[in-house]
Amino acid sequence: MKRIITLLFIAVAYNLFAQEVGIKFEQGLTQKQLFEKAKTEDKFVFIDCYATWCGPCKMMDQQVYIERTVGDYMNAHFISIKLQMDSTKGDSEDTKAMYFTASNIKRDYKVGAYPTFLFLSPQGDLVTRSEGFQNIPDFLKIAQYAYNPGNEEQVLLEKFKKGKLEATAIPSLVARLKKVGEDEEAKYVAKRFVSEFLDQLSDDQLMTRDILIILFQNLEVTKGRMLKLCLQQGNEVDKIIERKGVAAYCVNESIAWEYIYPKLWKNIAEQTNPITTKPDWIAIRDTIVRKYDPRTTEKAIVYVKSKWYKQTKEYPEFVAARMDYLRLMEFDSLGRIIPYWRESVNNIIYSDIFKHTDDHKILLQALSWQKQVVDDANDPSDIDTYANLLYKLGQKREGIKWEKKAITLKSRSVQEAFEKEFEKHPPTEEQKANAAGIIEDRIHDFKVTLQKMQAGQPTW
Repeated sequence: MKRIITLLFIAVAYNLFAQEVGIKFEQGLTQKQLFEKAKTEDKFVFIDCYATWCGPCKMMDQQVYIERTVGDYMNAHFISIKLQMDSTKGDSEDTKAMYFTASNIKRDYKVGAYPTFLFLSPQGDLVTRSEGFQNIPDFLKIAQYAYNPGNEEQVLLEKFKKGKLEATAIPSLVARLKKVGEDEEAKYVAKRFVSEFLDQLSDDQLMTRDILIILFQNLEVTKGRMLKLCLQQGNEVDKIIERKGVAAYCVNESIAWEYIYPKLWKNIAEQTNPITTKPDWIAIRDTIVRKYDPRTTEKAIVYVKSKWYKQTKEYPEFVAARMDYLRLMEFDSLGRIIPYWRESVNNIIYSDIFKHTDDHKILLQALSWQKQVVDDANDPSDIDTYANLLYKLGQKREGIKWEKKAITLKSRSVQEAFEKEFEKHPPTEEQKANAAGIIEDRIHDFKVTLQKMQAGQPTW
């Protein structure tokens, strides 16, 4: 199964102490009642859109919302509610009663990630929004911005628009605008920074997190600067951005924008309106290899081949490209897959290879790689992928054995997370029931797969 990385925090509702000193979240208000209350009390509205499976959402509950400084500010200026955006078998009647409101908010404000924080005027107009875990200072900064938009970010933005902001200060402004939910303004400033100010800075000056993120998000117009940094200082780029694999991605995308995409699509940005139905990969390779080494060239071509053949639904060629991509992965001195690659291997094998080919030889090679991943990590999702490969290769008994192991491990890991949380906060009977429902939800897909295997049905 494709692994979705989340921080596994299974938390319970606020205890009494948290309710007294942290944010006071209103219960049972309809959307209409919420805004009426905000108007009556002359306050703005804060909506925490969360999901039961979301680790960062639980971190907000445990580390931010319960703090007195946060509660004091939010309770003075906002009417706050929490909306559960997913549903589980263990949901309380109160939660179920809010399904309709949650659905409306999700649609009206285009909520697609969790947690999402919506800060609204009493009339329901969006003032600002943000996503993902925020520490206490950052969360308060967003809230203060929402309640009083005429703040420092706007002053700096006006200074930038008048050409009076130093080039070295612009990346920080972009980061600050994103932090307070001004995404469109942040994009505008970032693109102008790249087009007008990039040439004023040395390579050493570019090696900051704020600048590298801007370059990463605007690769097509960075004039090769990001490509140069990633080729020469790839490990350092990954370290500064705090995300392994960014440099490799940037190299592939940068080469693709310059040499490959123009050969494939008329609309490069959207990757639509194909120029050809049969790309001349050999000619493209010959052009690129004149400037870059063979391995770098091959990685870029395989990367684009995967995108092209997936879009054209030419699945034999797509699978071949994904296999070539895996053959280019990195191994340690003992021939083992390095840790960074393990998650990628599992996701590629399950989503791109297992689901799209019946070729016995390809599946055997995928099984060999996946066995390394299972031996090194012992993760339920990795084991599920391994079990599916065995089953598709005709090893039904072994596949069932490993799928049962995936279910056991997954159930145990979620159960242990709940037990740790319950040691800190003794649960109510309702919370115990919610926990049981969540555990069942987490293993549901694995159990469906097991049932198909036992019935001799395809699992792909």
